[in-house]
Amino acid sequence: MRRHYLLTFLCITLLASCGSTAGPAPSDVQSSENASSSQSASSAIKAKEITIRRMPDKMDYYSGDFFDSTGMIVDAVTIDGHILNNVAFRVLTKEAVTKENKSIAITFGGLVEQFDVNVTSSGNKEEYSVASTPVIENSPLQGKSFLFLGSSVTYGEKSFGESIPDFLAKRHQCVCVKEAVSGTTLMDKTTSAGKSYVARLEDYLGKADRASFLDGFVLQLSTNDISYRDQWGSVTSDEEKDASKFNKQTTIGAMEYIFATITETYHCPLYLFSNSRYNDYYGELVALAIPATAKWNATFINLHDDAVFNNITQEQHERYMDDIVHPSRCGYRDWWLPKFEEALTAK
Repeated sequence: MRRHYLLTFLCITLLASCGSTAGPAPSDVQSSENASSSQSASSAIKAKEITIRRMPDKMDYYSGDFFDSTGMIVDAVTIDGHILNNVAFRVLTKEAVTKENKSIAITFGGLVEQFDVNVTSSGNKEEYSVASTPVIENSPLQGKSFLFLGSSVTYGEKSFGESIPDFLAKRHQCVCVKEAVSGTTLMDKTTSAGKSYVARLEDYLGKADRASFLDGFVLQLSTNDISYRDQWGSVTSDEEKDASKFNKQTTIGAMEYIFATITETYHCPLYLFSNSRYNDYYGELVALAIPATAKWNATFINLHDDAVFNNITQEQHERYMDDIVHPSRCGYRDWWLPKFEEALTAK
């Protein structure tokens, strides 16, 4: 009899235990109902105005990144005049941002608001930076000094101020003076961007702390000069080497003046470099520069006309170039720099 009672008790206990886990706890059901109710109420709101009170914490992206709305605050005014602060907006943009597609869309209450984020080439990631560039031990360029004169491409306009002089200095432990101002011209023309190459070279040579010795001088063939096609000029006779005789108001004349001045001052090897493939107008300027470099025995790092060099995939181009003119960090380091290393170590 006692065994019968014990069996009955165990059965009742087991049934009670099974029943306690058969369905959701009352608190879970309530939480689910509240979430559903809140979502329905939000979607039922009609707004006549939405305002971004605070932009997201992150506004700078690499091409291929996805938008992060963290920190963003949106307020709204309903059609009946109620002011709602910090509303639960939705992000409509789901695809990765690119340089061509950098617009972000959000929505609340039937309205859509759009804004742009800043997008740079994936080739500008930290892994491609000067800081991440390894040093070449016992480089033949170690300890040498070079002066670079140019504009935005020499400066590193779209690569956080890092360009060939910076990568060269880090990689080879040499000294690279970078005299570069974005938007300026090789020809002696002062614009809203600043002084020309000519004027800035004259300023540099007038400084007490200018380099006393150079192992090489590197001049950028400016893309800015293509805006003044009728002022390009042409190379003078091989016999003319007097700096004062050149027309500095023309691109080729300014180039000859600069080469003559550097030769008189430093007696060092001369280098000219062009952009990678740009356009036909720039190609014409490149063609005019060829006899000038020959006259002055200057090495022309002609990236523009190098068919093999420019034969890259679209994926590589997007990583190497931030726009049609300006390389990314990766473009400078992994694409352009080997050509400079080859030229500078040859003399």
